[in-house]
Amino acid sequence: MRVEEGFYDAVCTGDVQFGDSDKGGQLAVELAIPSLENTTVTSVLYFSPAAKPYSVAKLKACGWDGEADDIGASVKGNSVRIGVRYEQWEGKEQMRVNIFDDTARRFRFKKTMSDSAKANFLADIKSKVPNTGGGYPDDWDQTSGKRRTFEG
Repeated sequence: MRVEEGFYDAVCTGDVQFGDSDKGGQLAVELAIPSLENTTVTSVLYFSPAAKPYSVAKLKACGWDGEADDIGASVKGNSVRIGVRYEQWEGKEQMRVNIFDDTARRFRFKKTMSDSAKANFLADIKSKVPNTGGGYPDDWDQTSGKRRTFEG
């Protein structure tokens, strides 16, 4: 059964597989989707140095306490929110299953502004805002809520 792209409530089955790659360990977590007659999907977590904090957060969202050696038993039966999408990989369509956690719900820029850059940025955009003296701009019809058009 093909799982449509979207967001689902899922339950961890407790089936966890360990893998290895050149970049670090991998962990596959099986998840059942009750709304789809318990169809199972798998989320693969990567543990390269860059990905490790995100993957640990996803395991914790599944109920792992960060201590248990038996990860499968510690996550079994726990509910989690997931997202399913498809993407092309080496000419084949692959399902990607994302476990949502606190890190997945927040938007973060890869490169953030320093305090001085932020101050300069705010000063720049504030200088671009026209001073209308408050209220509506001159060409705004307050009764209709639309801009007036001027002919002439």
